[in-house]
Amino acid sequence: MELKIGNYYKLIVAAKDQNGVTISNLSTAPAVKYMLKKNKLDADTDAIVTKDLLDGLSVDDPVTGSIYVELVADDTIDVDPGDYFQAIQVEYSDDNQQEIKIKENGKVIDHITLIQDIIR
Repeated sequence: MELKIGNYYKLIVAAKDQNGVTISNLSTAPAVKYMLKKNKLDADTDAIVTKDLLDGLSVDDPVTGSIYVELVADDTIDVDPGDYFQAIQVEYSDDNQQEIKIKENGKVIDHITLIQDIIR
């Protein structure tokens, strides 16, 4: 998956766990967040881009719906071109977190390549 640096992008993700089962309790989760990191094992505090329910992330139906992530130009305008890891995490408590796999056409797309927009 490629994204041009500094462009708007809307990611729509089905709220399903790693077994493909719909997560039906998003409405009880205190936090849902999207993270873009240089490496998968980087600390969450080192994420290059973070989106949450207060900024750029929304759930259309907390019981059975999709998660929408909006990346605006300012999110990536100062990010170097290259390969990055992306993830959505649902946090119920400090010790109870669940990752939602980001898929496109049935294939997990946890990596994203940021490329330079030659027009900018």
